[in-house]
Amino acid sequence: MSRAHFQRFRMSIEPLSPIHIGSGLAIQPQEYVFETKKQDGSHWLIGADLASAVGDLDDRQRAEYTKIVKRGDLAGVRGWLQKHIHPERHARFVVQIQDIAFNILSKSVDDPNRRCEIELMTRDAASGHPYIPGSSIKGAVRTALIDALIGDPPSKEALAAANDARPSAKFEARVLGNTKNGTKPDLYRDPFRQLAFSDATLEEGSTYIDEIKIRRLRRSETPVGEGNDPTGIQMFREVTWSALDGEAATARGELRLFSGLSARRYWDRKERVERELLPRSWTIEELCQQCTAFYRPRLERELERFFRDDAATSKTLKGRAHTLEPNQALVRLGRHKHWECTVLRAPLCREPKRGVGMTRSLAGGMLPLGWAILSFEATG
Repeated sequence: MSRAHFQRFRMSIEPLSPIHIGSGLAIQPQEYVFETKKQDGSHWLIGADLASAVGDLDDRQRAEYTKIVKRGDLAGVRGWLQKHIHPERHARFVVQIQDIAFNILSKSVDDPNRRCEIELMTRDAASGHPYIPGSSIKGAVRTALIDALIGDPPSKEALAAANDARPSAKFEARVLGNTKNGTKPDLYRDPFRQLAFSDATLEEGSTYIDEIKIRRLRRSETPVGEGNDPTGIQMFREVTWSALDGEAATARGELRLFSGLSARRYWDRKERVERELLPRSWTIEELCQQCTAFYRPRLERELERFFRDDAATSKTLKGRAHTLEPNQALVRLGRHKHWECTVLRAPLCREPKRGVGMTRSLAGGMLPLGWAILSFEATG
């Protein structure tokens, strides 16, 4: 079988609001120090490379450090780091931290009863640059494309698949048309094999650290303001700069559209007939249109419910969401994208537990998370 023909597209992601992609990594107080720039008073967090720092110690300094660690002196370790970590030699990364987050962390970081951990963005192991994983992009696109296939209102076939197919993978296969023996998902014929999203790299300096606060609705759907997490846990995340911050940040990657796969055929041994390998295909224009059709109503609903009195946020997000080119799509990425942007249209989505959908996670208590514009440009 010959190799599938593919089209290559340059892909860019423009964050409209801060984006946090959970990497599963969190740094503890013993792994970072702060630096304040005298020129402008900005605050910066230095992720410490402890192995490099310890390697630069002489025998006396190493004995001093070992003694502090053995007695479990958290404040002592922090003081040692602040004294011996040099950004030009011992930094894994350097990232700006917002004033409010800095004030909270700097006052609490030596308190053994406070965790003061910071959840980081995904970062490349070699360059250290933050990036948006291709899997996150493809997941956001997949949800929108499957929702479009269901129809509005949902087709009889989609409703029947939802009633019959369990778990969700079987339902998706029924909707996409890549079932085996009429029931089991056939991954070999999954039409999403046509879409290969690379990771999208952000330039160093494209992120900052902020506190994540919660905004709740009253039963009347009027915001009651923001506060800390209902569990009492303070959350600190590394997020991207965005249009809502007034700062440009762009992630760049690549999409390969394996259009040749949709033209392939295979021999079905059981039925003894020739069939198309993939049940459907998409163009870039269709992908963009269907993503925007899925996410734009959800954006407008969120703005109406949670940002009714925030004209600046509404104007910025609505303005960009309604001025898209055919090769651009509105999406929502990463953590804190909330359940409405992860489920299919009613009545196929299960009703959430009471209270779900009544809160929003906001960067600095002000900005929604995850909204972005995907753009694609053919490379020839």
